[in-house]
Amino acid sequence: MAVAHPAGTSELKLAILERPVLPPERFSEIVDDALGPFWKPMVRVRSQNGEVTSVFIRENGEKPVRLFIATKDSDDAVLVQVRLNVAQLLRFIDDHQHPGHNDSP
Repeated sequence: MAVAHPAGTSELKLAILERPVLPPERFSEIVDDALGPFWKPMVRVRSQNGEVTSVFIRENGEKPVRLFIATKDSDDAVLVQVRLNVAQLLRFIDDHQHPGHNDSP
């Protein structure tokens, strides 16, 4: 198992549901209802083969913000919540966009 810690992230919560028997639209409805009004959808994707992915953000005056990602394919559903310090993440991205920066050994 490999674990990554992207810049600015903390408090990872993860749930994996094996073989949930739910149509994609019902899965999305359940996630929307469970999250409630404080979570705002940022991205929603639905493929032709029935895979669905939704990304939500919760700002609510908090620093850092929280992200919630829900995805379901024909085999599994994965739910992830993470706390994100946007300033740290943007600093990390900015630091790695400078010409001449090389992460290779």
